[in-house]
Amino acid sequence: MDVSPFVSDPYVKVSLMCQGKRIKKRKTSVQKNTLHPVFNEALVFDVPQESVEDIYLLVKVVDYDRIGSDELMGCCGLGPMFNGQGREHWYEMLENSRKPVAQWYPLLEHLPLPAPLSAVNGKCCLRQRQSTEDSVDSNTLP
Repeated sequence: MDVSPFVSDPYVKVSLMCQGKRIKKRKTSVQKNTLHPVFNEALVFDVPQESVEDIYLLVKVVDYDRIGSDELMGCCGLGPMFNGQGREHWYEMLENSRKPVAQWYPLLEHLPLPAPLSAVNGKCCLRQRQSTEDSVDSNTLP
């Protein structure tokens, strides 16, 4: 619960997903006492080229609360299985690999559900690489 209803302490959580399971996660720093946060931070995921069509990102804007649990303010999804803006932005990022591609999104009240995808051999596409890459601190930003 926030001390004041007129400000919030937002931060962004991004989850790399495959077949509905979170593979990796990153988050920004908390922007204290603001209703108009600016997150000028890069959140980077290393994904093998052959897995790009099987994964997606869920982006959540969350209000940090010192007492109780953090509250979801809004969310959106990016990836090849989403329609509209989330899909278009995904392919624009792929065309501009290793370069930032900024995009504004309207926030949804509930997490978007991607269309089902069939992963190779029914296994999650990044499972083999997870153990080596997760040994790096997931909160470290470039």
